[in-house]
Amino acid sequence: MRLFHKFLIALVVVSTVPLIIYSVILLKTTGSTLKNIININYVNLADNITRDVNKYFSEIEPKLELARTAEHNKALTQGAKFGMILNEMSQTKTLLGILLVDTDLNVLTGMTEDGGTYGLIVNKELVEKARESNGVETGGIFYTSKDVPYFDIVYPLNGQPKEFFYYRVKLDYLIEKVKFTIRSVDKDTVKNVFLVDVSSSAVSTSGALRAGDADKITELMETPLNKLTENHGMVNVVLRSRGPGWRVVLQEPSKVTYAEVTKLWIGAITLVVLTVCFALFAAMFLAKSLSKPIEKLIAGIEVVSKVLQHVGLFQFVSLYFHPNH
Repeated sequence: MRLFHKFLIALVVVSTVPLIIYSVILLKTTGSTLKNIININYVNLADNITRDVNKYFSEIEPKLELARTAEHNKALTQGAKFGMILNEMSQTKTLLGILLVDTDLNVLTGMTEDGGTYGLIVNKELVEKARESNGVETGGIFYTSKDVPYFDIVYPLNGQPKEFFYYRVKLDYLIEKVKFTIRSVDKDTVKNVFLVDVSSSAVSTSGALRAGDADKITELMETPLNKLTENHGMVNVVLRSRGPGWRVVLQEPSKVTYAEVTKLWIGAITLVVLTVCFALFAAMFLAKSLSKPIEKLIAGIEVVSKVLQHVGLFQFVSLYFHPNH
């Protein structure tokens, strides 16, 4: 009977194999589809963040256009032109400071966020670059002594002697806009965004850069643009913004990005295991139920056989038909 039990159990287990194979194929297809949807949404989010960055620089452009308009107004003196631009720029949330710099890079006048006049240190290399190109030049990402991220813009004037409008713009406002965009998609997000300039200097939405971030950023700058990649347990998308050509890097731990795919696999595997266990239990119960009457019959036959061995067939039949004798 043990052989019968084993045969019935094996038969039930084999019958579950097609179900398991079909479940794995269906799970793999569903998991791949879900992962593709997650990837598309992830890239779309990175694209929306890049639009925020582009909009940020497009909002600065009118300020530069005002400088161009003032420069071509022959009726205004340089002081009057600068005063008009200063009044307009002082109303923006992004301003850290604005200076008027002469050809020898001396600060003629200006204003900073805290009300000072000469509190900014001029980036001489950026001014010289603007002098050589005779066009607007945007600097890299730097930090103030209070860890406020900023970048500089230099606008060369056409007058003689050569003078420059020098803008210092803080990035906090942009960082908050990016955070808002991320939170609108995922309130409990662990996503991080790096804004990286052409020299790989960066600012992060998660706060101050940590040790090792510089190496990661350098490596990310070598990855293809507009393509989702995975390395070091992180999902990354690198896009290029307009304006100064900064790169926007959106990243998140892979286990968080694909958490729904993992849950799908765990749920499906759990269901398959439970199905197999239930099938085994049912097979054992069925085998026991089917074999019990047969076991009773065999036990009766064994009893009869023992009686026959002791009293003989004739006496057994006599006792059966004439029990009182």
